[in-house]
Amino acid sequence: DEAWRRAAAEAFTPVLEPAGVLGTMPNVPANRLNVQFDLGGMGFAVSAEELSGVRALQIAARALALGELDVALVGAADFSCEPVHKAALAALEGAVEPGDGAVVLALERVEDARRNGDPVLAILGGPDDGAVEPAVEELEARFGRAHAAFGLIRVAAAALSCA
Repeated sequence: DEAWRRAAAEAFTPVLEPAGVLGTMPNVPANRLNVQFDLGGMGFAVSAEELSGVRALQIAARALALGELDVALVGAADFSCEPVHKAALAALEGAVEPGDGAVVLALERVEDARRNGDPVLAILGGPDDGAVEPAVEELEARFGRAHAAFGLIRVAAAALSCA
């Protein structure tokens, strides 16, 4: 009956408060940043759990390689200080205190960066290109282990060679 359906829908779909609406539309912050910084081009969020940052890096690298864009800002953030994360880590032997983290990478084709006079700090390459990999442990110590951000740092460390 209709009353039962309405009650079930309300039980499974809580009413959103104004502050919670933004979290249901992840593309809004990405597009807002795009507009506020007058970046132009595409602006979107990638949702792939812990691999969101990694997937965003892959999408940006592919778009750069295909000439679909000239510069990409790729970022990831993870907020791990919530009680559920603390409880999960506390159950592990030798666990550390969780931490929030974020990382942003500006990507540009190396030839474009050099032509434009932009500093080249690292070069994105494949796993078999002989690149010297930065020490993941050093990056972990410097930036922590937030899930999405740490995933992006690990992939970047595996794919970057110091310029």
